[in-house]
Amino acid sequence: MDWTALKTRIVNATRKAVSDLRLAHGTDTVYAYALYTDSGAMTVVLSANSVQGFDAAVSSQGDRSPATLAYYKWATAEWAYEGWGGPEFKDICTDLRTSPDRRDFSKFKAALLDTMTGALKGNSEAIIDAGGLSPSRYNVTPLTFGGQ
Repeated sequence: MDWTALKTRIVNATRKAVSDLRLAHGTDTVYAYALYTDSGAMTVVLSANSVQGFDAAVSSQGDRSPATLAYYKWATAEWAYEGWGGPEFKDICTDLRTSPDRRDFSKFKAALLDTMTGALKGNSEAIIDAGGLSPSRYNVTPLTFGGQ
């Protein structure tokens, strides 16, 4: 797999998905977005959350302990925009699932996680700008997670 080309595709898909999120939910105050994959390294998925999404998720919880609040703040599966922009990542996921490089799975998965991390690390300002998310105003945090 051409990991450099994949990184560029992930950056472009993420920028588009974050931009679409801004257009659809521009009044929300987004505080984090993340890229993650499944345990089989067959997907790249974007998730994002906003202050409003967090507040809605915790409002129904009886337990307001620091651990529970931290969970809802950082667990991407609980985020308001989990799996956002799926169509932007569809071709990437297809290529990951069908890559002959999967034969050496440990190496393949490590390369995917490195590629996803590199996509965010080197391009977080451009991605944040695409979403109209001023880091100084919203304290946006880009994250990358790998499946177990």
